[in-house]
Amino acid sequence: MSLKPFVECAGRRAYYISISAPSEAVLPTVAEPFAAMLWSARTASAEEMSAVAARLIEAGCTYFVAGGEECEAWHDAADHAFLELNLGGEEYDRRFLMTTWHAGEPVDEVAFHLGMCAAPAARPGRVYSDLLVIQYGGDEALGTQLRAAVAGYTAQT
Repeated sequence: MSLKPFVECAGRRAYYISISAPSEAVLPTVAEPFAAMLWSARTASAEEMSAVAARLIEAGCTYFVAGGEECEAWHDAADHAFLELNLGGEEYDRRFLMTTWHAGEPVDEVAFHLGMCAAPAARPGRVYSDLLVIQYGGDEALGTQLRAAVAGYTAQT
């Protein structure tokens, strides 16, 4: 899927998608590896979480930040999806997935972990030129808030 970034700065691009079901998780074409932040604004089943997490990992996500409702469960789904790949050796190292969850934290603080902690200096050897923000449920006002928070941190790196 071709999608324009909502912010480009210093060689980094941030993309945004809003979905309400795993079947809608058609991911934009981004550089690999990439970092992703999923903000859940509604409850989701374990199957929904697993399906979205698996799609992210298949697409090249190696840094996953979860915020909003059930963010710890989203984090666990991403960890399990990675472990189910049963990788070893260099392939494991190359595709290793770093995950964090941020229960009870506001959008700005969670966006910090995507925009700043996924910065090249934070993970030597990993360059995340593309960031993906996924809104799971919620309204346009939340989408605006997510994009603004990530744009602010993307511009600082």
